Amino acid sequence: MKFTERLQLETQGITLSSAELSVYLAEEGVTDPEAEYSPSSNTDKRKIYLAALS
Repeated sequence: MKFTERLQLETQGITLSSAELSVYLAEEGVTDPEAEYSPSSNTDKRKIYLAALS
């Protein structure tokens, strides 16, 4: 699963374009939104949750 896909799961019900998802992820330090998301990484989880709260 990629970062953008994971963020889409977290923000279900809110329609965001790929560009918008990328901006929210970039603001949280994800330089490549198409990189693989690691569910076992606390850092990755934190980035997704913070991006979703944005």
